[in-house]
Amino acid sequence: MIQQEFMFRELPINRIHIQCKLLSAWDRPANIEMYMSDGSLAFNSNFRINVNGQSSPSSPQKGLNVNASSDYGDSKINYPLFQNVPGPAKYLDKFDKVKFRAWGSDRDKALFRDAFSTLFMDHTKLDYEAYRPVVLFIDGEYWGLQELRERDRDHSYYESHYLIDHKKQG
Repeated sequence: MIQQEFMFRELPINRIHIQCKLLSAWDRPANIEMYMSDGSLAFNSNFRINVNGQSSPSSPQKGLNVNASSDYGDSKINYPLFQNVPGPAKYLDKFDKVKFRAWGSDRDKALFRDAFSTLFMDHTKLDYEAYRPVVLFIDGEYWGLQELRERDRDHSYYESHYLIDHKKQG
C-alpha cells in the first residue's frame, strides 16, 4: 500500500498585500506588505512591479515581478522569504527581486504541480527556484493563491547562492 503525504502542510500560507492600480503593460511603484500566518508583519516597503509570464497578460490572475530599488523604497527585500523551504535560498535574508507566479498553464488544474515538482530537486545538485505559497491581495482585494518564487539568474543570484564573485573572471 502506498502512503501519500501532503508535503505542503509544513509551509504556512502567508498573506501579501500590494497597493497599486493594475492596468495593461506597465512598470510602476507599489507598496507591498507581507504578513506571516500568525498575523505578524514580515516587511512593508515600496517596490517596482510589473506583469510577468507568457500567459499573464491574458489571464484573469496576473503574475508579478517585484524589484527592490532605492528609487522606490528599500534597495533590498529584507526578510528571509524562504527560510522554511529546502534549497540554498533558506540561508538568504535579502533579495533584489522575487516574483508572484500565477500558476501559468496549470491555473485551471491543480495550481501547484510545478511548485510541487521542485521539491524533488532538493536532493540533487541542480539549481531551482525556491517556492512558497502565498495569498495575495492587491489594493485590498483578494487576488488569489499564488507562488512566491525567487527570480532571475543575474550576478547577484549567483553571488548569494554559490558565493561566485561576478567581478572575478573564472
